[in-house]
Amino acid sequence: MKTQYILVDVDTQVDFMLPHGALYVPALEAVATNISLLTQTSLPRLGSVDSHAYDAFEFQDNGGPFPPHCVKGTEGWLKPAFARPDNMRFVPMGRDLYMGESRAGEGNRAYTEEFFTEEVMGGISVYFEKEVYSLFANPFAEKAILHLVHTLTAKNIQPVFAVYGYCTGDFCVDAAATGLADLGVSVALVLDATAPLSVKGTLEETTLKTMKKRGIPILSTVELVS
Repeated sequence: MKTQYILVDVDTQVDFMLPHGALYVPALEAVATNISLLTQTSLPRLGSVDSHAYDAFEFQDNGGPFPPHCVKGTEGWLKPAFARPDNMRFVPMGRDLYMGESRAGEGNRAYTEEFFTEEVMGGISVYFEKEVYSLFANPFAEKAILHLVHTLTAKNIQPVFAVYGYCTGDFCVDAAATGLADLGVSVALVLDATAPLSVKGTLEETTLKTMKKRGIPILSTVELVS
């Protein structure tokens, strides 16, 4: 069975990645470099974006632990240029989704899991909007990803989901990786293209321990881009 790597780009957004961001997470310079390299590859890609409104429960103004960040419509919600693929689709939270017309007068198109699979494998980067850590908080994500997996395996292709982005330390990257593992699919963590947020302990105490326990291997950016 042929292996097909599929990139999973988690929350690479201005508010996390750039020094003026509202919830900036410092990382080694190589992390941004490697994210840029992965962004330029032709590998299929899906991912997530933190997509909040003013009343997100996790904001300090609402009793949560974090300052307001990634509020949809603000600069901080956007992706930096070096982490922004050429063609993207953002999938809002919902089970029944509709997108713009293919041709004038047709009306909105239903966005189905079949459409999702076509786009991801056709070179479109599809990002699930979410309000909490896991991309699977978007109710469309699970059925869409499972359809992608079933379509590939039916063609004797083994998908391996290579997860990277912001952040580890029991946050959004970990949630994406373990959520994919819960679906029974092959997952790897691209550690050198990932930033740690050590609020709940060190990276070694959280993410690497979790990955080892779940049998999720570590990949490097070089292994993917080569």
